[in-house]
Amino acid sequence: VWCEPGPRPARAGLMLVGPTGIGKTWAAFAVANEAARRGNPSGIRVASELDLLGAQVAPWELRDHVGRWVDGASVLLIDDIGVAARQQDQIQAGWKALCDLIAGQNRPLLLLGTSNRQSWQKEGGLVSWMGQQSASRLRPWMRICTTGVVDRRTGETHANWERQLGGAS
Repeated sequence: VWCEPGPRPARAGLMLVGPTGIGKTWAAFAVANEAARRGNPSGIRVASELDLLGAQVAPWELRDHVGRWVDGASVLLIDDIGVAARQQDQIQAGWKALCDLIAGQNRPLLLLGTSNRQSWQKEGGLVSWMGQQSASRLRPWMRICTTGVVDRRTGETHANWERQLGGAS
């Protein structure tokens, strides 16, 4: 919908979930590249959660760090959500700051995320990682989807994910 001609929704996006090696990052980059081709290539922002919210950013600098990254963006791609190494309250504060900044943008914004966490709500899911407030803001903007359960590098099926996702391949 976001890449189609005509008016764009204010916020739209995909949260690609699944095990390692199934092509989540590749798919997110493909969507971001298509959005760039149809819109503003200089507005694409790409970062891993580790780069965006990792321990190398002082807690008191998180909001400004995230703000500089969001400024002028038309597409935000956050890879590997759920892996940043820092205290949980700081992760959640970082996500809250990011969601506040996204909500405050006055132009359409495409959000893309990748994660090995299986859903928003399941044990160990995105809600427990980023906090209820952030997840409740992101959920209306982002659809959860997967690129499957087969590791593209080895050809092996991730059986646990296949059971959890109901046989997606």
